Amino acid sequence: MPKGRLLTEHEWRSIGVQQSRGWVHYAIHRPEPHVLLFRRPLNTDPVTGLVDGKQIDPATGKVIG
Repeated sequence: MPKGRLLTEHEWRSIGVQQSRGWVHYAIHRPEPHVLLFRRPLNTDPVTGLVDGKQIDPATGKVIG
């Protein structure tokens, strides 16, 4: 597992994290680096990961467009 940087969706799913679409790993909890912090915009479709038909920027967690 990479240390000191945020994980891509592919990376966190490959280590066994299972959750609906649209979540972005956004922070590292320095006291406990094994704790992964995720966020996603309100009204995200859990199946597609889209918000009102728009994609989410995986780097920032913000809606694109």
